[in-house]
Amino acid sequence: MLSLNKFASKPPFLINLLSTNRLSGAIVGNKLRFSTKSAVLASDHDDPDAGARRLSSRPEHVSRANKSRESGLIVTGGAILSDTKSEDATMIGSVMIMEADSEEEVRKYLNEDPYVTNKVWAGYEVLGFKMAFKA
Repeated sequence: MLSLNKFASKPPFLINLLSTNRLSGAIVGNKLRFSTKSAVLASDHDDPDAGARRLSSRPEHVSRANKSRESGLIVTGGAILSDTKSEDATMIGSVMIMEADSEEEVRKYLNEDPYVTNKVWAGYEVLGFKMAFKA
């Protein structure tokens, strides 16, 4: 399991995530689907080849994520950057908000992601998430 301590020197908003697991309902097609929202925090490996693996895996990862966003599994997501003030900031991880029927569905999706299979992410954590407002 990924420890949030890995992000201690990273953007402080990650440390302040509070979570709850609550079921919500949504109508998908003609069926009522009960789901839970999850925040996913993933940290990249920090070896010398990690950046190259991320860049080579990125097109497949983004394509897959966009399809999952269209289906409603991913609400939003993006890269965590090494620095908020530099144009030369590097990607050091990822954050996603997902809405699935179960945590197991989220983990299955993540375990099949190119960033996992190509060893971009060193690990990830799935946290319950309660959305306060939509962007």
